[in-house]
Amino acid sequence: MDIKIVRKVSLILLFCFFLCFFSVVNNSSKFWVRAQLSTIDPELPDKVYAFVAPSDTLTFEDLPLQKYYKYYIWVEIVTPHNCSLTITLWDPDGMQFDIFENDLFYDPDFGRYYEIPFGTALGGNCTIEFFVVTFENLNMYIRIEQGPKCLFDIIPWEEIGDMVLYKVTRFSNGMTISHNVTFKIDYMYKFYIGRLSAISFKENNEHRLDYTIYDPDDLEYEIYYNESLSPINEVDKFMFGTAIEGFYMITLSIYSEVEYSNIAYAIIEHHKISHVVDPNQTDQEPPNNTTLQTNKFSIPKEWTAGILIVGGIIIVGVIIIIVRSRERNFVNFKERIDRKK
Repeated sequence: MDIKIVRKVSLILLFCFFLCFFSVVNNSSKFWVRAQLSTIDPELPDKVYAFVAPSDTLTFEDLPLQKYYKYYIWVEIVTPHNCSLTITLWDPDGMQFDIFENDLFYDPDFGRYYEIPFGTALGGNCTIEFFVVTFENLNMYIRIEQGPKCLFDIIPWEEIGDMVLYKVTRFSNGMTISHNVTFKIDYMYKFYIGRLSAISFKENNEHRLDYTIYDPDDLEYEIYYNESLSPINEVDKFMFGTAIEGFYMITLSIYSEVEYSNIAYAIIEHHKISHVVDPNQTDQEPPNNTTLQTNKFSIPKEWTAGILIVGGIIIVGVIIIIVRSRERNFVNFKERIDRKK
């Protein structure tokens, strides 16, 4: 076999491998970013607006906000002035959320901007009002940007495909909601819950939570009782293992001093706890005690395509090497025959 040919083919294969690998990873990353991270909607505000002293109001009506998505309201004073700003949002049902009230200051060195998050429980046209109190006329930059789907920036991506419950609900003070969910026997489930809507500083933003799970035999499991919910942009989470299979009832109650809050919650099927057979179920085959529990792992479609491409290149390269090697051996053999003649 000609060593030069082997080196050339090896270098070509190595180059093709890295080219395909980085292409697949890059495309996969772009796909994930496009699906989850912020997007620019031309129908949402992204502009500098003038506000006139002593007070002025700017109202955006019929803003098309999608259901179950996070939105970020960015505000920044871009002239050397200060003001007091109040932001109020009305959802598609006309329910009012007082999401911001604070003093804003111009800071040319640091670009003093404020980010106000709001996760939607409903999809449709919303109204957002900016009310400014100022001693002098000023200009303010306002941008509203769509972010990821609620909780999708917190839940690990490999868990998202195993959701058994996902909701964003608008809660009023003292409201209780229940969901029936089917759980498997002897499985661990992971629970997430977090507040999505910002609350004005003039309001008490503390939220208290009751969280109870009832199994198919109506056995009660109290998870939270009058517990404080984590601040916005954070989540509370816990694990729950099942002893029996069937319909479980999940009950949540929210207590707060604000009129409305959007709360997101999700349940993930996490892993099988063990392979022990229930002694009351005699019709099952005995377990294989030598079988070890394995974690689930899924390969993205883009990676699968890349693996197939790289595998094809390697196979073609091996075939080329074998063909070239045989051709070279045949030429050498023919030359030796000719010399003997």
